[in-house]
Amino acid sequence: MRKNSFFTLIIATKNCTDSIEKCLFSIFNQTYQNFELVVIDGKSNDGTYEILQSSSNKISYLISEYDSGIAEAWNKAIRNSNGRWVFFLGGDDFLNTPFVLEAVHKFLIESDNKIKLVYGSIDIYDHNRKIKTEGSQWDRVKKKFNYYMAISHQSIFFNRTLFDEFGLFDVKYKIAADYDFMLKVLRKYTPEFMSQIIICSVSMGGLSNNFKNISSAHSEFSISSSNNRTNKHLYYIIYLRIKVLIKFTCKSISILFSSKKV
Repeated sequence: MRKNSFFTLIIATKNCTDSIEKCLFSIFNQTYQNFELVVIDGKSNDGTYEILQSSSNKISYLISEYDSGIAEAWNKAIRNSNGRWVFFLGGDDFLNTPFVLEAVHKFLIESDNKIKLVYGSIDIYDHNRKIKTEGSQWDRVKKKFNYYMAISHQSIFFNRTLFDEFGLFDVKYKIAADYDFMLKVLRKYTPEFMSQIIICSVSMGGLSNNFKNISSAHSEFSISSSNNRTNKHLYYIIYLRIKVLIKFTCKSISILFSSKKV
């Protein structure tokens, strides 16, 4: 554990040999270096842990063991870190430029000390092809938080005091633990949007890139928003599920026809 770090960067990994080196390089190559890196591996069996071990001298805390999911992995990481600001990214994500942490640090230093939550934009990729840049002012996404995680966790920096005040992530959520935590925080604090900073490049692959997982995510969003007394429109949740079903049906048809042409 590195003392007096400004940032704690947390990666939860599981079998991501194709991307973890690029992820690590994007972190180690940052111009701002006052950070600690904490990596929680879910007992990878494809060589991911061996790659991580090869960079262990640059990783403040590294462990590989079975866990119940990403929420438990994040909680382990938080308990074994001490940075003032906490950031989470996946093993298939990477910081967008070498200047990201420097820009975020500058923004935070110049901001009101009462700010507890800041976020920027992300670039979204599908098979190495950029799809879009996503990120909006809080006023434009605020209402959406009644229904789903309207800001990607790969764009958010959490002040560490939030975990002292609201506790850690609820491990009963397999996909929506970040959403549940955000709902608790948003009842008291307003996030600040770093409009000029693209934080991370995010792959469309991963935990949420199939209908079953997205449907499960929306179910968890509904449960969490209900528990936090924010979900007022059940029909909106139904609409989201229908929208996702149509999207993946169209994608499956497209893939089917493409394969026939070949």
